[in-house]
Amino acid sequence: MNIGFVVHDYDRGEGHGRYACEIVERISDVHDVTLYARNITTQPPASVEVIEVKALSRPSYGTVVTFPGAFDRIRKKHDVVHAQGWSTRNADVVTAHICLASWRRAVAAQHMTSGWGEKLFGGYVERSEGALYREATRAIIAPSMAVATDLRHHYKTTRDITVVPHGFSPPQVDRTSSEARSQLGIEHFGFTALYVGDARKGLENSIIALGMTEETNLVAVTRTPLGWYQKLAEESGVAARIKWVGGMKDTSVAYAAADVLLHPTVYDAFGLVVSEAMSAHLPVIVSTNAGVSELVEHNQTGWILPSTDSESIAMQLSRVRNRSDRLSEVANAALAVAQANTWDHNAEKVLEVYDRVRRSP
Repeated sequence: MNIGFVVHDYDRGEGHGRYACEIVERISDVHDVTLYARNITTQPPASVEVIEVKALSRPSYGTVVTFPGAFDRIRKKHDVVHAQGWSTRNADVVTAHICLASWRRAVAAQHMTSGWGEKLFGGYVERSEGALYREATRAIIAPSMAVATDLRHHYKTTRDITVVPHGFSPPQVDRTSSEARSQLGIEHFGFTALYVGDARKGLENSIIALGMTEETNLVAVTRTPLGWYQKLAEESGVAARIKWVGGMKDTSVAYAAADVLLHPTVYDAFGLVVSEAMSAHLPVIVSTNAGVSELVEHNQTGWILPSTDSESIAMQLSRVRNRSDRLSEVANAALAVAQANTWDHNAEKVLEVYDRVRRSP
């Protein structure tokens, strides 16, 4: 089978880029693969043909808006074209890494500040994404039941949707907690929660929650500008209990240093940071707004937040800290979930979708 695989960024360090790398590496073992991408920072397998898509590199909405046309002008004929989200106007298979309609509504509900790209192009991209899922693809892969439900609700799609959770990768580097804490400069911290990712998704309420708890610390790993959040920490009296870290290509040291991952996200189609933590033997506190929460059993393989407000976060942090004797037990159970949901398994399910599409009229 000849597969055209379409993605903005082929980059193991990014969300949809990680998915692309994992799947391409596996399907190229058994099929001919042509990779279409604007940016490639991870080396593809030698057997993969690479074609550069000359879309704008920045700002982010510049890439989103110009990529489909740029790809359509250079696309070749393939048995199956597998696109990552709205990266083309039509495809045989699309993996929905986000339901933009859901994300935009979550942003509005939380009164988040939107950039000018979102203000100018957000509605256009949402409508275009909806048209793709309604009319211009034959099959959809969703990383969670929540995304499948959102696509049907917001975009009224009747297309075949197969739910295939993203794979769980094993940790890349093994460090002891003391080594990791020394590397981050938090040797003096006691019980420590870890926040990783876009600060807009839940860091504000995490900081406020910290002020409602005792003897709890926080490591914040995020590329989001920190000024406003640091001011909030000062006003909440918790600045001394927070370690601010910028973006990290390798978050394994942060996973090793923490006692629990705190992920009170307002929206995530899946939430690879949660799967990475579980694979790294770090128990998780995660909101139901993350698709990966469908794989977490409350109080057994992690803890589910019923709400993302600061009171709920504080209450759950206190419960976990007070029962720290269970951390290892929960981490072991979470690791078993990770080991049962590998990228090999994910790729097998993707190939089944390809076969089904090829056999259908």
